Amino acid sequence: LSPAAMQALEDLDVLTKEEIESLKDFKVKPNKNNIGNAVGEIRPAYHLEKK
Repeated sequence: LSPAAMQALEDLDVLTKEEIESLKDFKVKPNKNNIGNAVGEIRPAYHLEKK
């Protein structure tokens, strides 16, 4: 599950609070270089709005 997909599911109220808590490790992922060192984070940069 990607951080973007996780954000979309949260914004659309598809998940319960318990499900969000159990999937929290998918919300932010480490960005690693080609030798495996963490050099940053991958996180969502948007929020969906209901109209």
